[in-house]
Amino acid sequence: MRPTEILDAAFEEFVANGYAAARLDDVARRVGLTKGALYVYFPSKAELFKAVVRSCKQPVFADAEQILANFEGSAADLIRALIDVMYRNLLENRREREMVRLLMAEGPKHPELTEFYYKEVVAGGLAFLDRVIDRGLASGEFRRSAVTDMPIVLLGPAVHAGNWALLFGDRHPLDIERFKRAHLDAVLSVLLATPP
Repeated sequence: MRPTEILDAAFEEFVANGYAAARLDDVARRVGLTKGALYVYFPSKAELFKAVVRSCKQPVFADAEQILANFEGSAADLIRALIDVMYRNLLENRREREMVRLLMAEGPKHPELTEFYYKEVVAGGLAFLDRVIDRGLASGEFRRSAVTDMPIVLLGPAVHAGNWALLFGDRHPLDIERFKRAHLDAVLSVLLATPP
């Protein structure tokens, strides 16, 4: 039995039943363990949930870090690449999408979950975005503005697209490629010292 199998089972249990109603007995049953054996790996439901969040986010952050470390193009091209990663994860990655849905539903009742998510995921993402903006400012490709001082606004359209997909799914789909092009156009027209 590997912890990754437990994390996969726990993810499915949390998604199916929500955090409050998810039972460790059911997670253990999914992987053929006793509840006691499950506690060897994860001492509580809260710790199991945290491990599930980390398992969802680690590949995303690793992907973004690799792009930033190896990127040799312009700051605008770096923004394009990172926005592609963001859309791919918000719209195509089921684990990411379901984790957002779960946190939106359970967060008001369990603020400790959203606080954990903020510290583990959001704060790291914002720090990463600051590094990207600093790189563009240092190269002179980006101009200082209210947006470079508050780069979280650059994420707004992608978050909106993710929420749209959660709410409307296939019933009222966005044209994601057009939406993403509009997002990039808006972002670059504000960031670039010489707008396109």
